[in-house]
Amino acid sequence: MKLNYLILTLLSLLVGPQISGKPNREIVIGKPLPLWSDGYMDIYAINSGRGECSFIIFPDGTTMLVDAGEFLTRPESQSNHQLVEQRPNACTRPYMTYAKFIRHFMKSVKGKTIDYAILTHFHMDHLGSRDKNFSRSKEGYLLTGVMALYSEIPFTTMVDRAYPDYESMKRQDTSTTIDEYQKFILSAMKNDRMKVERFHLGSDSQFVQKKKPLNYPNFKISNLTANGKVWLNGEAYDCYKGSVPRENDSSAGVLISYGNFNYWTGGDGSNKNLEIPLAKAIGHPIEAMKSNHHLSWRTMNPEMLKILRPQVIVSQSFYSHQPDIPTLKTLLDQNTYSGEKKVYMTNMVDSVRYAPENNEVISQLAGIGGHVVIRVLPDGNSFYVIMLEDKDFKYRVKQIEGPFICN
Repeated sequence: MKLNYLILTLLSLLVGPQISGKPNREIVIGKPLPLWSDGYMDIYAINSGRGECSFIIFPDGTTMLVDAGEFLTRPESQSNHQLVEQRPNACTRPYMTYAKFIRHFMKSVKGKTIDYAILTHFHMDHLGSRDKNFSRSKEGYLLTGVMALYSEIPFTTMVDRAYPDYESMKRQDTSTTIDEYQKFILSAMKNDRMKVERFHLGSDSQFVQKKKPLNYPNFKISNLTANGKVWLNGEAYDCYKGSVPRENDSSAGVLISYGNFNYWTGGDGSNKNLEIPLAKAIGHPIEAMKSNHHLSWRTMNPEMLKILRPQVIVSQSFYSHQPDIPTLKTLLDQNTYSGEKKVYMTNMVDSVRYAPENNEVISQLAGIGGHVVIRVLPDGNSFYVIMLEDKDFKYRVKQIEGPFICN
């Protein structure tokens, strides 16, 4: 740990004001994480234990939200799978956990709205869930997940895989909250002039830097998958040959590139029908990725991993089957792909973490428990992974690793 700290300090001295200037001070264990500044790219996996939510600050200060899930916590609402503890506590709604985190880290961009919000798919742990005790907005839609977060921090542009034809996109396994989401969309468009767009498969211009794009020309976001299709060889490849995929595999996904750094995030798209064509569409090793479907079973296909070879995998997990131990073993196996691979888990159920039969594989994980931050240095040639305490709202550093060198 001391070596990592020393390396970061020396790097700051060598590079000069670009690294060490305000507000980027030294990152110190036990102290709050210094805020983003120009030229850096931050990717935050925000941990509530009750939904997936990522927040991204582009090199020029443009902001993006990817999902803001919220699901029920009462005993009668839970499945047979054991749940992790809610963070920071059971009294704080997940959307408020996200709102407080985002407000804190948005201080340095001096914005009052989130520039882009992406809803990858219509499941409760990404969108929000119904609860008779949840309040409603004055416009009548349920305040949960994405919709409740909007009431705290508005979005300028909302993007999902279905707009405007939600009826044809509904599935049996789709969260019924989609009806509330539709009410929200119509209300926010009419009353707040929020812009709403359908995710444009194959585009690399739907999500762009809005503040100083000319300063960072080596930044790009590529829309590579949605609705069971992958943008492969310049066209939409139907992974399911005309059949209707399940909601998870209809997820929208993007490749975020900054210099030599590449990060994949794709909702819950998870089986080999989708993962292998996606890996072929990317076609080269990447530096980091969000785990597909929270590292559940039948995810992270070995053939996909042999192509992508991520150095870092971040997983936002909630249940006792996340991670699925056989899936995790395959991921960590050097026969799947060789080289450095660091897996960071926002949560893990104690019965899985401390089971004697799991010791060998769990001991190989890089970090368990907390918010996970990927901080990419200016020009996108290297990055750090930082874990933050998640039991309060002070965002103190509990672990730092790096620098990771980009391919």
